[in-house]
Amino acid sequence: MTMQSNGPSQQNSLGPKKKTSMGVQVLAYLIGSCFGLGIITAIGMTGTPGIILGVLAVAGSIFAIVKVPRLRVLASFGAIGGVVLTLLGLGAVGAEETAQARAQANMDEAKKRRLEAEARATELALKFEDLAASSKNEDVLALCEQAVSAGGIPANHKERCGTLLYAQGQARLSKERSEGLRYLALAGQIESSKRADAVALAAKTERDALRDDTNASLKDAQAQLAAKDITSARATLNAAHKRIATALQSEPNDKPLAALQQRLEDLTQKVEKEEEKQASAKRRADYIKESCAQVSRTFGPSSKLSDIQKDELWKSYKGKGFAWNLEVVEVSEGMLGGYTVQFKCGRNSPSLIQDIQMSFSKHARATVMELQKGAVYEVEGKLTSTSTLFGLGAEPL
Repeated sequence: MTMQSNGPSQQNSLGPKKKTSMGVQVLAYLIGSCFGLGIITAIGMTGTPGIILGVLAVAGSIFAIVKVPRLRVLASFGAIGGVVLTLLGLGAVGAEETAQARAQANMDEAKKRRLEAEARATELALKFEDLAASSKNEDVLALCEQAVSAGGIPANHKERCGTLLYAQGQARLSKERSEGLRYLALAGQIESSKRADAVALAAKTERDALRDDTNASLKDAQAQLAAKDITSARATLNAAHKRIATALQSEPNDKPLAALQQRLEDLTQKVEKEEEKQASAKRRADYIKESCAQVSRTFGPSSKLSDIQKDELWKSYKGKGFAWNLEVVEVSEGMLGGYTVQFKCGRNSPSLIQDIQMSFSKHARATVMELQKGAVYEVEGKLTSTSTLFGLGAEPL
């Protein structure tokens, strides 16, 4: 059986593959290059190059969409990316223009201030030239004050200005201390023979004023303490403390200030004691009004109340504070730390054991060790439990 050949080779049923044209490859490279350079310029915020490359990327992408169907999807993303790059570039240009405008405005403002200062200095210099040796001190003083504020006193007038400002400050101190200090501060800015004297006198005046103010604060705080106005006394002393502490930072060896600080601290301690006394009185106002014996009888084994009645009544006693005179029966140390003290309701208590059992933490060791068996102490605490067997349970406030 003979087979006949149709030709030297068979045709591929799918047909030959089409190669990507050189133009399409170049276009893809250009678009990619635009993206790469555009991203770099956008990150660098250079503005205009980013806009140009973004526009080129958009144009190239649109051309690819129209002319090269196989690159349509990729080109669509390219168009979107080009728009983004263009917007970034526009934003960078806007930000750059705003920054330049702000910088220019700052430069213009600085130049304006410099020109105004130069104009004032020139005007003051001309006024000083017109001064004669016989000019009134009042006129010279006003001109010196203006010149110090403007920062320009001619060298040949510094001595006269310094002397006049110092004298004016010295004269004003007794009547208007703040004005006197202002003139002394101006004199201290001028290079004259009175500069050191002005600085020293201003410092002495401020120290004297601080002492006067602190003494006045002490007097006010004492009056407020006497009137039991603890809040006002504390505020007055705190303000005085801050002023003294600030002054001592610059003058740590000033003994009069240190003495005033000690007086403030002593009075502060008295205020704190009165504050604690008032707080204790306020707490006692809410304490149980009945005596220890009355409460013990109410919940003890001799009580005529039923257990249900005791439980209901106990709700109004639990957690309440008390201040009772109690006799120490026994002091013992707990197995897990801490201490237990058994008390009777005073020496006249009919109880054979204890009326109240109080628990103390291990940190109260010093206080507990001072208690003596059989001695009576005023004890403050709060009720925590009740038991027919152990009596009332309590703990310190």
